[in-house]
Amino acid sequence: MLINNFKSLGELSKQDYLVYDDLAESIGRINNPLLHLPLKNNLDMICGDGTVTFTRSTTATYVDRYGTVKSSAINAARFEKEGLLIEGGSTNKCLYSEDLTDSNWYKARTTISSNVITAPNGTTTADGLIANTENNSHATYRATSTSSSTISFSIFAKKGNKNWIALRIRLVDSSYNMLKDKLCYFDIVNGIIGNSDDVDIKNIVKCSNDYFRCEMTLVYTGSTTVAHAYTYAYSAEGNGNNMFIGDGSTVNTYFWGAQVEEMPFATSYIPTTTAAVTRAKDVFYVTYAENMPDYANEFSVLTDFDKLGEGIDYDKVFRLQNAPVYVQVNIGTDTLYVLNTGVVYQNSINFNQLYRIGLTYNKSISAFYIDGNLKGTSTPSPIASGTGEIYIGNGDSGIQQLFGHISNFRIYDIALTEKEMRIA
Repeated sequence: MLINNFKSLGELSKQDYLVYDDLAESIGRINNPLLHLPLKNNLDMICGDGTVTFTRSTTATYVDRYGTVKSSAINAARFEKEGLLIEGGSTNKCLYSEDLTDSNWYKARTTISSNVITAPNGTTTADGLIANTENNSHATYRATSTSSSTISFSIFAKKGNKNWIALRIRLVDSSYNMLKDKLCYFDIVNGIIGNSDDVDIKNIVKCSNDYFRCEMTLVYTGSTTVAHAYTYAYSAEGNGNNMFIGDGSTVNTYFWGAQVEEMPFATSYIPTTTAAVTRAKDVFYVTYAENMPDYANEFSVLTDFDKLGEGIDYDKVFRLQNAPVYVQVNIGTDTLYVLNTGVVYQNSINFNQLYRIGLTYNKSISAFYIDGNLKGTSTPSPIASGTGEIYIGNGDSGIQQLFGHISNFRIYDIALTEKEMRIA
């Protein structure tokens, strides 16, 4: 065994042994949680007691670790490469999301070839966009009735003979007067976002079969009421250039899975045909008794999480019901807000970035950590024991969903030290 700059056991000094013993003790404490839910591919507890409950009243989709779009049954948890996916409800208002040949999809100097190639879900349902011979832009688009000033448009795209696409959202009032109109370009070979025309949020995600899910969000801040959202998918010649001459027969871009949501970011794909479809919220909680110490005693809570996007307030990373201990992400102001037996702390965060957060209480001091770094402490007032459930990725009674991923959730019946929090 080697330790401390690769010394052998025979070379260890007394101080080396003390360091090793201290490290071994810390590792032993870290590896002995009261409750541990890895949340990588199932809801199983490594340790803990009682029951784990997950509900969702509709089916839903997710992207597995290999980039394939999969469908999940009612009340079935969804695991992506980042961990357990937790989302609130959302509605795809884009009809015929997998059939761009439908008459509700308008064609601008374009024809659509139906079901010509394998889609991200493994079925042969992706359509091909074929530009005509005009030197102009070539797109398919549709109109969606809405009164929302925030619209997200997403679609899966694969290269035909063009490496780029452009997405566009145009918001108009009831008289079809323009309120806001923006484009965003995407490189669907290298997975790069190009010119974005001051688009509020944009994102690109690699999927299976050489697809990318391209996403953009437009927020209108004026006083006029929005009545319709026009959403366009273009083949593009290059970054910032959607003008080219097609030949009327060659597929320029393959498209599948269009989605229009009244949301500040794109959520998991929701298939539609003749009507809008709503995905219900995910609710996840664990038995409180035996998994959380009484608040007269020490405890620590750690978990990894990320957020899909910005703009939804008061969504919870976790909540210990009926007790003032929770972590809340207030993305509206890009902050992580924590209340932990007296600690109130805010920290700027980014969406689609993994964070490890931790709370400790040692009977006198509460502390909050981000990625192992101490961010705030306080001396809390005495509080009563909690009851109810341990809500993970949502708040009390299954509200205020995270819209993100949770993994490696742990509760300890000890207060880990600052050094231990750095390596836990």
